[in-house]
Amino acid sequence: MTMEIFKDKKGRLSGIPFVSIHKHGAISLSKYAVKQYLNGEKFCVLGYDKEKDEICIVVSTIKEHYYSFIITYLIDGSCSISARNFLKHFAINHDKCRRYENIKKEGDMITISLNSQAISQIAGQG
Repeated sequence: MTMEIFKDKKGRLSGIPFVSIHKHGAISLSKYAVKQYLNGEKFCVLGYDKEKDEICIVVSTIKEHYYSFIITYLIDGSCSISARNFLKHFAINHDKCRRYENIKKEGDMITISLNSQAISQIAGQG
């Protein structure tokens, strides 16, 4: 009997930094985004610009405010921020997992554009 090895055909975005907003309310940064935009910071403050439709993540090494979010680093090099209440408060759509590739960093602030050109839905995830 010959065995065929499964190779995932959808693949991953190798080397491209992106941010995902998951259905369960987490915001995650790919390992490439972590390498490019973070330097071991463990806390952040989240903000939302309604006019520009952008999420702002202000990162910090110390917990500066009671409303600071914890950045959880995962074994694969990515990181996650539990942000369900933040997403609900600003009515940011997270009914399906979506990937955003339009990211920039200025100082301690990372901004993610949520405009329609930046969205790509991750197939098979919900």
